[in-house]
Amino acid sequence: MPAYLVAQVDEVRDPSGFQQYAQQAAALIGQFGGRYLAASFTPEAMEAHGAPQALAVAEFPGVGEARAFLAAPAYGPLRALRQRSATVRIILVDGLPGNPA
Repeated sequence: MPAYLVAQVDEVRDPSGFQQYAQQAAALIGQFGGRYLAASFTPEAMEAHGAPQALAVAEFPGVGEARAFLAAPAYGPLRALRQRSATVRIILVDGLPGNPA
C-alpha cells in the first residue's frame, strides 16, 4: 500500500540553500522508489488561515520505504541543510486500501 510524505514549508530563510536541498532530496527520494506527485511554491489555502510558502507530496511504495528514506545516512546532511534553510513539517500518511497507486 503506498505511503505519502507531505512537506509543508512554513518559512524559507535561505532560498538558495532550500533549492539545493529540494534538488538533492528529489534524487534520493527516487532511490527509495519514491516520486513527487505535487509540489508548489504558491499553494493556495482554500479552508485555512494562510497558506504555507511551499508544499510538496511524495509517494512511496510503502511506509517502510518512506521511513528508510528519512533514516538514510545520505539524508542526514540534506536534513541539516533543510533545517538551516527553512522551517518545514514532514508528515507521513498511509495510503488507503483499494486505491490504485
